[in-house]
Amino acid sequence: MDVTEEQIVAALMGALSKSEHDGGVLYIAEPRFDSASTVDLGGSSLSVSANSQLAFVDREPLANWGHACRYLVLKLEDLTVASYESRFPPPRTLGLRWRVVYKAQTVPDTVPSSFIRSTSL
Repeated sequence: MDVTEEQIVAALMGALSKSEHDGGVLYIAEPRFDSASTVDLGGSSLSVSANSQLAFVDREPLANWGHACRYLVLKLEDLTVASYESRFPPPRTLGLRWRVVYKAQTVPDTVPSSFIRSTSL
């Protein structure tokens, strides 16, 4: 199934809680995953299926290191979302580029935080 960027963002937005929608930031990773993988998040890991989109939800974008956040894995074949709770943002060692696809109106323009930026292996 070929999915559009709009379908991906809509599916991920649908997975946000009210508090995340009202005060969080949603990032998606590039590139997408085209094979099953285990993603090392620096102390924990998550399973990513083939043909999936990884996303990061920063629930407290103004907080310093170590705060409530979560990862979403969107299976592109059926647009189902798996959620993984975390306390830390994506490590730079992932080698992924992150971009904001949603930022609550309550979040200042100074966010996204500097930890979410293009990185490479």
